[in-house]
Amino acid sequence: MINKSGDYTKLKKWQLLKTSEEYKTKFFNIEKRSYKLPNGKVVDDYYHINRPNYVLVVAVNSKGEILIERNYRRGVDDFVSEIPAGWIDENESPLDAGIRELSEETGYRGEAVLLGEIYAQPGYMNQKAYVIYVKVDETQKPEIKREEDEDIEIEFINPKILDEMISKNEFKDMGALSAIAMYDKINIQ
Repeated sequence: MINKSGDYTKLKKWQLLKTSEEYKTKFFNIEKRSYKLPNGKVVDDYYHINRPNYVLVVAVNSKGEILIERNYRRGVDDFVSEIPAGWIDENESPLDAGIRELSEETGYRGEAVLLGEIYAQPGYMNQKAYVIYVKVDETQKPEIKREEDEDIEIEFINPKILDEMISKNEFKDMGALSAIAMYDKINIQ
């Protein structure tokens, strides 16, 4: 049960007993973890993924349209509609990362506001996504500097059309859906 202050009154944290690295790349590492559960049982084979944090950018133009990207995603072997996103570099703030990623992928810039953060997959991964809102400055469009594996189409879409895409299950990216829902609830202009 959650009390009025938002505290969980009956839940207890698991106790981490040990970790061992099982696999490592420049993009993530996998650890095998041993935990003592609140009931006293010890479980030795929970696998945990460590990934860098990233930003999700809700970029909006002067008409209130949201900037959408379309590109091929190898994980699902399909073309996916999403919003600008990318890793937060070491010693970089989420706001700076959001502005950088938006500029690199789309050429657009603007002032950024942090809307909040979400957990990507909290059951087995530590990664956080920071949701950034950017009111796009349409008067300046610097050169796009995409990575070699970024073949992206961009388009500003009216929120009503985006809602239709979502209701028809044509817009499926979990991070983008979460970020857009956060933007809709906060209703920043």
